[in-house]
Amino acid sequence: MYKQSVDITLPELSKPKIRAFTPEEAKQFCAAVKGDPVEIAALLALHSLRTEELLPLTWADIDLENRTIDINKTMVRDENNKWVLKKTTKTWTSTRIVPIMMDQLYEVLLANKGADDERLVTYAPNSIGRRISQVCEREGLPHVSVHDLRKTFASVAASIGMSSDVTQRIGGWSSDRTVKAVKEY
Repeated sequence: MYKQSVDITLPELSKPKIRAFTPEEAKQFCAAVKGDPVEIAALLALHSLRTEELLPLTWADIDLENRTIDINKTMVRDENNKWVLKKTTKTWTSTRIVPIMMDQLYEVLLANKGADDERLVTYAPNSIGRRISQVCEREGLPHVSVHDLRKTFASVAASIGMSSDVTQRIGGWSSDRTVKAVKEY
C-alpha cells in the first residue's frame, strides 16, 4: 500500500505566538473598560475565567466578604449551537475558588450586587468579544479575545511573582503548559 521509501521534507513548525497583554497594557485596558457595560465580563476574564465559566455565574457564586468567586458550572453549546447550562466545569481542575484580586472588580461587583439567582454577565458571548475589540481599538491596544484576557492573568501573575503552581490552580489549568508559555512571552 505504501512505498518502501519515500523522501518527504516537512516544513519547520513555528511556535504560535501567545496573545496576551503585557502588565502595562492590562492596566491600560482596565482603565479603559471602567464603567463600560462589558467591564464585569472583561475583569472576570482577567481573573482567569473562561467564557463558558463567566457566562453562568450568578450572584450566589460571588462571596464579596471573602472576595472569592466559586467556579462550579459552565455554559456549553448544544447540538443546535445554543448555549445551555452544564452543572459541571470543563475539567476537575476547573472547579475552583478564584480570589478577587483586583480592587476594580471588587468595587464593580459591590456596586452592582444583584439577587442570588441573577446572572452577572448578561452580554452574549460574541457581544463580549466585539466590545473588548472596540475598547482595544479605541485605546490603541493589541486586539485580544476573552480567552487572551484569561492568558493575560498568567502574564500578570508572573510579573508580580506569583508561583506557577498557584497561577495554574487559580486558572484551573490541568497542566503548567499555558503558564510556562505565557512566562516565556
